[in-house]
Amino acid sequence: MSRNRSLTLYLALVILVAAPLTVTAQQRPSTDQLKEEAKQMAGSMQKLSQEMVDSIFSFGELGFQEFWTMEYVTGILAEEGFDIETGCAGMPTCYVASWGSGKPVIGIMGDIDGLPETSQKPGVAYQDPLIENGPGHGEGHNSAAAVDVIAAITTKRLIPEAFQKPRSSAIKIKSRSYRSSPERNRSLSTEVPHHDPSPRRDIRSEIGHLDN
Repeated sequence: MSRNRSLTLYLALVILVAAPLTVTAQQRPSTDQLKEEAKQMAGSMQKLSQEMVDSIFSFGELGFQEFWTMEYVTGILAEEGFDIETGCAGMPTCYVASWGSGKPVIGIMGDIDGLPETSQKPGVAYQDPLIENGPGHGEGHNSAAAVDVIAAITTKRLIPEAFQKPRSSAIKIKSRSYRSSPERNRSLSTEVPHHDPSPRRDIRSEIGHLDN
């Protein structure tokens, strides 16, 4: 199943579950209308989705060290009007982005951490690491984060129409590390070259080929 189709089905399920709980069928658009709008809205953010996939892949940060990734993803959500809380559950790179109030609360959770020893050049169909034995996104969390964010933004934009009220439901998107312990990741980070903590470039402005 393609990523676009998976995202469309995901959004449709969120809307189907949430909308009937507070608005009658006579007051809101039909399910088919909402599904079509979700599809069109998500499709209009295809460029942003691809930029996120590529950018997070380039960061390739281990669990509990995803500072560039967290800054990048929460920056996009903040621009969309989400309230951002970081350092949740005692994890420095865990964040919760919230929008709206009331019930139901729609929760979206994903992971942004990479894996040890999976550094890889993008667009290459054979093993070719950027950094020998370095971390990378060998499990696809770079694309999962993009789907989570596009789903949250699309759902947020559709809520006023689906519920006939501006902020009648709440969305919470959370991301955190889970794959290994902080101690294990700290030991790995001392064994291979890693990025310095200097400010991250705005990669979105540097991916010009995506406009073609």
